[in-house]
Amino acid sequence: MNLIDYIKLLRPPLAVLGFLASYSLMVYYEKWGSNEAWYILLAIGFGNIAFNTFNELVDIEVDRRLKPWKPLPSGKVRPIQALVIASLSLLISLIFLLRLSLISDIYVILGVFGYIGAGAYNLSGFKGIGSNIGLGLTYFCAAYMSSYPDGLYFALFFGILTVAFNIAVQIQDYKGDLEAEITTVPIQIGVEYSQILSLILTFISFLFLITSEIPYVSFMMFVIVILLLFGAHYHETPESYEILCRKMGRFFMILGFISLIAGW
Repeated sequence: MNLIDYIKLLRPPLAVLGFLASYSLMVYYEKWGSNEAWYILLAIGFGNIAFNTFNELVDIEVDRRLKPWKPLPSGKVRPIQALVIASLSLLISLIFLLRLSLISDIYVILGVFGYIGAGAYNLSGFKGIGSNIGLGLTYFCAAYMSSYPDGLYFALFFGILTVAFNIAVQIQDYKGDLEAEITTVPIQIGVEYSQILSLILTFISFLFLITSEIPYVSFMMFVIVILLLFGAHYHETPESYEILCRKMGRFFMILGFISLIAGW
C-alpha cells in the first residue's frame, strides 16, 4: 500500500481545484466566514472527489490502453478500494448538503442538479453531448452555490468552459475511447465537428467572462486558459491537448482562482 498512489487516484489538480474554486468565489463574493460557507466548501469539495473517483473506475479500460501507469489500471489501487473512497466522499458531501437545506432551498436545488449532472457523466460509459452538458451543469451549480446570488455570469462562464474543455480532452482520448467502445462527443459527431463545437462554446464562455466583472489579473488568467484551448485545437495533436489543456490549462485555472482570493 502506497499513500502516493491513493493521492494520485484522487487526481490532485482536480481535487485542489474543487476546494480552491469554491473558496475563492466565496471570498470574492463576500460569503466566506460563516457555517454556511464551510458547508458549501465541504459539500462541493468532497462531491468533486467522489465523482472524479467514480470516473476513474468507469474509465479503467480506457486507461489500460492509454495510461496504464495510473493507480487503477496498474493495480496499485484495487477497484473496491476506489469504490469505498468514492462512496465515503459522496456521503460526506451529502451530509453537508443536508446541513445547507436548513439555510436555503436554493443550495439543495443546485446541489441535487449538480449530483445529477455529475452522475450522468461519471457513472456510465456514455459520455456524449448530453453527458457533457450534465458535466457543465455540475460545474455551473458548484460555482453558483459558491457565488450566489451575485456570481451568475461567472458560473455560466465556468460551466460552459468546462464543456468546451472536456470535449477537447475527449478528442485527445479519441482512439482509446473508440477501442473501449465508450461513446464520447468526437465519436458521436467526429473530431472536426467536435473541435468546432468546443471552439463555439469557448467563445460563448468568454462572453460571460467579460460580463462577470472579476478583477483584472483573475480575468487574464482565465483568458489564458481560453487561449490555450484554442491553441490545442490549432495544433490538433494528443500531445498539444495534454500539455495545453490538461497541464497548462489547469495550472492557469488554479492561478485564476488564487488571484481571485487576493482580489486581483
